[in-house]
Parts: sequence; C-alpha cells; structure tokens
Amino acid sequence: MIVQDHMTTKLITVKSNTSLWKAWEMMQTHRIRHLPVIEGKRLVGMITDRDLRQLMPSSLSPPEELERFQAWGTQVKVADVMSRKLFLVTPQTPTREALRIILERRVGCTPVIRGSTLVGILTTRDLLWAMAGQLAPKALAPKKQQARRSPSVRARGTPRAKAKSRRR
Repeated sequence: MIVQDHMTTKLITVKSNTSLWKAWEMMQTHRIRHLPVIEGKRLVGMITDRDLRQLMPSSLSPPEELERFQAWGTQVKVADVMSRKLFLVTPQTPTREALRIILERRVGCTPVIRGSTLVGILTTRDLLWAMAGQLAPKALAPKKQQARRSPSVRARGTPRAKAKSRRR
C-alpha cells in the first residue's frame, strides 16, 4: 500500500495572510482539523485545530472572552501561528512509513507533496479507513462524509415512548 491510495486529495487550504478567525471558521464549516497553508501551490505550513484550541478561551469562559479572541483573531494571521516544521511524504511513500511518521512525531496528519506542490494530505482518519478496508473491504468502505450513529449508541435522557407510557 502506498500513500496515494489513501490520501485526501480534495483539499481545503488557506494562505499565510488569512486571519486566525477565518481559519477557525473554515475548520468549523468544513468539519476538518488540519489546514495546509499554501502560497501558490507551494506548501509553507500547517495550522491545526489543536493550534487554535490552545489560543482560544475555554468554553466555560464568559462570552466577552470569546469576543476578545474574535477581535484579536481577525488581526492575527495564520503565518504567525502555523507550524513550519512539517513531516512530508510523497504519493509513492509506503503507507506503513507514513503511519510511522505520524505516530513517532505525534501529529494528526502529514502533507503529501510531489516536488514542491501539495497534492494531498494523509490523516489518521485516512489511515484508519485503510486499515479497516483491509479487514472488511466492502463492509467498511468509507461513505461520503455522512454523520452516522452506531446502533448501540442511544441519546441520553428518557426516550419518548417511555415518557408517553408514564403519563397514562
């Protein structure tokens, strides 16, 4: 198996002069955790949800703190916070080697480049799908970004059927 077989190629990227707030909004909108930073087609860095979470106020903070972060985040650029030290692979890199890099370096993804051009990204999720596909290729083929709940997972609280039967 090689990286090309499992990498994500439909990339959402930002430029280094994008504001932190805009990058955060993009991650929320597209439900992603990694944003490659590019200039032209050349990869210059990476910003992750982890980078932004470390800068953001706690979810328990008063709303004013989030407003202050938003005001600050619209002024600060991705280039000021992004990781510049990246662990790169090529489309022809063996998947096992990419997995080793991700585990040893404790990163959530590795950009995939051809020459100096970004052509994809390989995430831990991509690797999990690759491993699952080896176990049961047809049953575990990835669906298109569907939010699915496991049949064993139930919503917390009292189910409606029980709630109605108690009223009688």
